[in-house]
Amino acid sequence: MPKILIPKNFKTFVISVAIFLSLFLQTESVFAQVGALDISNIDKGVIGYHIAENSSQSYMLMIKKDDKTYYYYLNNGKKDYFPLQMGNGKYKVVLLEKISGNKYKVVQSDEVTLNIKDEKQVFLNSVQNIKWMMEDAAIKKAAELTKGVTKDSEKIKIIYNYIISNYKYDKEKAKTVSSPYIPDITDIFNKKKGICFDYSSLFAAMLRSLNIPAKLVMGTSSLTKDSYHAWNEVYISDAGKWVIIDTTVDASFKNANKPYSMEKSPDKYFADKVY
Repeated sequence: MPKILIPKNFKTFVISVAIFLSLFLQTESVFAQVGALDISNIDKGVIGYHIAENSSQSYMLMIKKDDKTYYYYLNNGKKDYFPLQMGNGKYKVVLLEKISGNKYKVVQSDEVTLNIKDEKQVFLNSVQNIKWMMEDAAIKKAAELTKGVTKDSEKIKIIYNYIISNYKYDKEKAKTVSSPYIPDITDIFNKKKGICFDYSSLFAAMLRSLNIPAKLVMGTSSLTKDSYHAWNEVYISDAGKWVIIDTTVDASFKNANKPYSMEKSPDKYFADKVY
């Protein structure tokens, strides 16, 4: 079985922040207008957030619905988009300012409501960890490879085969990469190598650009060794179902001349986060 790594300190960091916030959010906070929330694309299932470039502080964004919470690092001076992937309903969007170490304080809080007819639409967007534009080389490649193809199932198979045949796992990057890490689609496309986060982000971006809903999933799998892993769930419209696809594992199997199949068994994958 291939050993596929994602930085272990990422999960430890999120747990540390969550423990701290569970205590901190019980205290009163005075909110100042630091970040700018953009809900102009909420009908597509995403929100935007912007921090002023001249800010000297470090920030995170917490998005919470019911008992599920997601944390995202923010880049000062840049607007990023984030999915509302936990279904229709009310979301709390909280801006957190770093105090020290893994300790953050609440500086701004908003509430938004998602109400879309087709929740698969959430997984068609360009978001922070699956960031793409139509002019990107990888996206142009997806269009080139699938030109004239009409069925989504065939398009998915073409992009899948392209990735597992042309990309290699970057063992050195897996050892040295640290949080926060966000995949760069163009960098991955040009270097033709990456870690599981890179594989799954690239695959999702290429499929989303073809109007095929694709999730980036993080968690664990029995197909990898003691690792926090990343893979995809893809919606095949002509079959009417979501399937698990792991381009990282299959690229490793293909390179080692081991048997593999595109659709993976759900009992071998255990999701922690979905984007």
